[in-house]
Amino acid sequence: MEKLAKAVAVPLGILASVSTMVMLIAIAADVIYRNLTDRSIPGVLELSETALVATVFLGLAYAGVSGAHIGVDLLVTRLPKATAKWTLVTAGILSIGTIGWLLLATLERAVDSVQRGETRTGLLSWPLWPARWIIAIGLCSWLIVVIANVVRLLRGQDQLGAEGEGL
Repeated sequence: MEKLAKAVAVPLGILASVSTMVMLIAIAADVIYRNLTDRSIPGVLELSETALVATVFLGLAYAGVSGAHIGVDLLVTRLPKATAKWTLVTAGILSIGTIGWLLLATLERAVDSVQRGETRTGLLSWPLWPARWIIAIGLCSWLIVVIANVVRLLRGQDQLGAEGEGL
């Protein structure tokens, strides 16, 4: 499971970085164009919205395997080691349930979006189904990472991304 988590997280992390660059270039081009012509480039807003979704959701798994998620370990570091471990396992199991529930709801919305041909109307008619599928892919990959971390904790190992645990 750990190898799968890393194998999925790294390419999605790269795609998240690429989508950040796409967003940056598109917005910069739009600002320059708007200053020159007093008009926006059609589709830049919609492209930026989709790129933002990709940046956030495709980066979740990579953040999980690299230790980049925000964690408040104020309580856990003060607990005895065994209690801390079971606190983290419990939090992981609750996270699995929550992410799984979000994933199922997102999958339903993504399928429905494709079937209905859902679009967002702005300067352009922009399809929403790719962003909905990006969210589902991101949540699925994050779920794999959380499951891998719970398994690691149950085996007495640190979570992925903990100090000394590199990619």
